[in-house]
Amino acid sequence: ILVQSSLPANNRREYESRTNTMLTPSQGSLARAAPPTQSTMLRTPPLLASLPPWLPVNSTNTDSKSLSALSMSLAMSLHFFGYEFARGSNMALFTSSTLGFGAASGKYYPLAMACVSPASMALLLGYGRELEKKGPRKALRNTTSFCVGMLLFFGGLVRLLSLQDFGESNVILGFFGGELRLPRNFSQWVIALSFIFQNSYAHLLYAQQWSFLGSIFTPTQASQYYSYVAGLSSLCSMIAGASIDKCVSWMGLPGLLHVAAGSLVCTLLLADWAYGMAERGGFDPSEELVRKRKEKEEKKKHQQEQQVRMPSQQQQRRQQKSPTATPKNHD
Repeated sequence: ILVQSSLPANNRREYESRTNTMLTPSQGSLARAAPPTQSTMLRTPPLLASLPPWLPVNSTNTDSKSLSALSMSLAMSLHFFGYEFARGSNMALFTSSTLGFGAASGKYYPLAMACVSPASMALLLGYGRELEKKGPRKALRNTTSFCVGMLLFFGGLVRLLSLQDFGESNVILGFFGGELRLPRNFSQWVIALSFIFQNSYAHLLYAQQWSFLGSIFTPTQASQYYSYVAGLSSLCSMIAGASIDKCVSWMGLPGLLHVAAGSLVCTLLLADWAYGMAERGGFDPSEELVRKRKEKEEKKKHQQEQQVRMPSQQQQRRQQKSPTATPKNHD
C-alpha cells in the first residue's frame, strides 16, 4: 500500500496490473499442477482417527493390524469382565449354608483349589488337540463356546436347585408333575464342580488371546502396547467387581453365571472378527502354525530316511573291515 501510494498515476495502474497478474493463477498454471499422489488420496477413516494415539495408523495393513489387536484386546477385557462375575458367584455359593459347604467351606476349599491345576491341564490338553486339528481360530471358537455352555449349564442347574425344597437327607427336584430325590450333598458336588471350572477356564482362554497378540506384534510394539492391553483388562475387572453387589439383588447368584456366559459370547464374536481381519490382512497366525508343522514333518521324514540308511551304511563298513578270503591255488 505504501509503495502504491508513492507512485504516479500512470505507474500506479501498471503496478496494479502486474500485481494482479502475479497473484491470480492462470489456467495454464492450474493445468500444469501436479496430480494428487496416492499418499494424499488415502485418508484415515473417521473410525481410525478416533482411536487412541498409541495405535499405529500409517498404512492399510497397519490399520487392519491395529483394529485386529484392538478387537482382541476388547475380547480379553470382556472375558475378564465376565470372569469377575463368575468368581464372585462361585465363591458365594461355595460358602453358602444352603447349597454349598457352609461352615465347613474352609475345610474343603484347599481340596477344591488342589483340583484346579489338573482341571486346567485337562482343558489345555483338549485345546492342544483342537489346535493341531483345526488351527488357532477354530480352537479359540470351540473352547470359548464350550466355556459358554458350561457356565449356562451350571447357572441353570444352580437356579433349579435354589428353587427346590430340601429334605433332611434328600434334595427333591420337582418338574413335570414328578419328583426326583437326590442325595443331600448333590448341590455341594455341583457347586464344587462349578467352582473348579471357574478357576480353570480363565487360563484356557487368555492364553490363546495373548498368543494372538504376540503373533501379530513385533517385540518393539509388544513392549509399547501390552501395558495398555493389561490396563484395559484390569479396568474392566475393577468395574465388574464393583457392580457385583448391585447385580446380585437383581438376578441372584445364578444370574451372575449367566452374565459371565453372555460376556463370553461377546468375547467370541470379537475374537473371531479379529482372526478374520488377520486373514484378510495377510498376517494370520495360522499360517505360521502351518509352516512350523510342515517343517516338523519334513524334519521327521528326514530323520526316518537317515534311520533307513544307517543299517545299510553300517553293513557296508563291516564288509570293508572284514578280511577277504584268499583264493586257494589247487595247482
